[in-house]
Amino acid sequence: MSEVISFRLNRENPREALALEVLKNRFRKGFSVRYVLTEALLKLDESEDASKNISYTAIPQPMTSTSVSMGMISPTKVRCA
Repeated sequence: MSEVISFRLNRENPREALALEVLKNRFRKGFSVRYVLTEALLKLDESEDASKNISYTAIPQPMTSTSVSMGMISPTKVRCA
């Protein structure tokens, strides 16, 4: 069963503004929100627990239901399966 995750990035916050740019750049390359967030969370987990000896292989997925237009990302809800 899929979980719905919704979040906002504040352009006034420097770190969140940078995160938004990273996300937009990945969209332009054809990556989905789901893929980008999954990879980021797995890397975060790896960095917090360096003793883990698990290898993750990522398969890029082209963007399907999320679009970038006029500098805005929509929808704000992210569906994870």
